[in-house]
Amino acid sequence: MLLRLIYHPIINQLLRPVAKLNYDLRKKELLSVSGKLNFQTKDIQFSLQTNQTCFVTKYMFYEGFEAYEYNWLFKDLAQNARCFLDVGANIGLYSVLAAKYNPQIKVHAFEPGLGAVNFLRKNIGGNQIGKQVQVHELAMSNQDSQLEFHEAAHPKFPWLKQNLNGSSSLQAEHGRSKSKAYNVNVRRLGSFLAQQQLEQFDLLKLDTEHTEQLIIADSQEILAANRPLIMIEIYPEIADEIQTLLSGWSAYHFLRLERPKLKSINLKELGKHETHVNYLLVPDEKLNWVSHYISK
Repeated sequence: MLLRLIYHPIINQLLRPVAKLNYDLRKKELLSVSGKLNFQTKDIQFSLQTNQTCFVTKYMFYEGFEAYEYNWLFKDLAQNARCFLDVGANIGLYSVLAAKYNPQIKVHAFEPGLGAVNFLRKNIGGNQIGKQVQVHELAMSNQDSQLEFHEAAHPKFPWLKQNLNGSSSLQAEHGRSKSKAYNVNVRRLGSFLAQQQLEQFDLLKLDTEHTEQLIIADSQEILAANRPLIMIEIYPEIADEIQTLLSGWSAYHFLRLERPKLKSINLKELGKHETHVNYLLVPDEKLNWVSHYISK
């Protein structure tokens, strides 16, 4: 009963200042975030609807906007891009940021999770970017079919029907333990592009929790033709497969995020770091998008 009260959006909003002050002083999290969270940077304003199972919003609340994954450099990516494919959009952070940073960009956001896609739609609507962002309730992989999607629920909140945990995936072997599964629509990248009559894209995010290699393997010709800058999460469990798939790519740079810099690495280092799992795969012609971040 107490937890339900704490995570009522209005009560949660009232408790947040105390929780943040406690964290700043003691580095201890008293609670997660539920309801609407507003953000103000020097360039943009936006909001995210969330609940207490979402790691993304909790992390940004406690550590700050720029501390999360690609946030500190994403402005440079979005403002240079014309078409962004956000594969594994979750509640829509990067789809929202892309549209806010670049009013001309076209975004396709892919999310199969029932809870996450509901919040994704809320966040697209709440930020009034529906003309720029199109939501696709499907997973991307190496086949056109229906497959089981394995959802990771938070054991602390068993009453919640909408779980936003980022470990949910088409696979159940890796990541946080999965609690239930349901069928979702799955599309190949090539099939999606043909259906949408989408000829070009120049920015791609792959965050599908240990299935990124399946998308890359199935889309080699498309990726070679479009040569997008790719934001990708690579865990050690799939690093060898990713390295093999990228071994034939010409004029691409492999960069590991180590905020506030990007570290240039060789192919054999890709996905092998113990703690840093976020990378950029950058073609020569797009290196100027991020060159000023690269460690000398």
